[in-house]
Amino acid sequence: SDEIDTNPPRTLSEFSPRFCSSYFALFGDPLLEEDIDPYPDGYLKRLAASGVDSIWMHVVLYQLAPFPWDSSMSEHHETRLKRLNALVERARNRGIGIYLYMNEPRAMPNAFFKDHPELKGVTIGDHSTLCTNAREVREYISSSVETICKVVPNLEGFFTITASENPTNCWSHNKGAECSRCSIIGPAKTIAGVNSAIQDGIQRANNDSSLIAWDWGWRDEWALDAIAALPKEVSLMSVSEWSIPIERGGVKTQVGEYSISTV
Repeated sequence: SDEIDTNPPRTLSEFSPRFCSSYFALFGDPLLEEDIDPYPDGYLKRLAASGVDSIWMHVVLYQLAPFPWDSSMSEHHETRLKRLNALVERARNRGIGIYLYMNEPRAMPNAFFKDHPELKGVTIGDHSTLCTNAREVREYISSSVETICKVVPNLEGFFTITASENPTNCWSHNKGAECSRCSIIGPAKTIAGVNSAIQDGIQRANNDSSLIAWDWGWRDEWALDAIAALPKEVSLMSVSEWSIPIERGGVKTQVGEYSISTV
């Protein structure tokens, strides 16, 4: 709407970042969509006017940087990065930064590991994890993030989910005891290690992108150790409403997550 004249300098509040997903968010391969815009300019103006200073979008790492074991999986990654950079600059003109949601590295079909057995972690169905305690996998994460940060220098940052959603690291679905490496290293250092690999990529690029580690899915028995093992540059985002007791209509229960009424 032209009624809202907002093209502000980016000013951060005590509560920054205030970031959200888009009402028009796309999954799949949004950075290759030419005719659908997940962040139309009018929407960015309204977000800025309401106090939002950042937005986030879902990405897949091998779609944004070369996948060293199968280059075909990264086809058109240059185009995606170019469009991401354009979106970042357009959002910056509205006083809004962009975070990328990272749930990485993605599991590969079991057939992939016939040629790369040294990368294999735990098996979940017809896929297995790329073990993040394998040196080559950690380097893949860091170098990919470095590539993104160099091509998109004004990217606000990344946030991670490392113990839920897709099977990623060997402890992401609590199966790390089945991996010869991760069973020894343990969940806390494995989870922190994924975030460390991402932070290392940011630092290699020498830009100002930040990393937020979200503790969604982290288990009580190792969460504090994982937090202590995070690099000092990494911020922690915590689920605030887990295990909060409530009573509604005489029924006592606990809030699990994603509550609007109980924070």
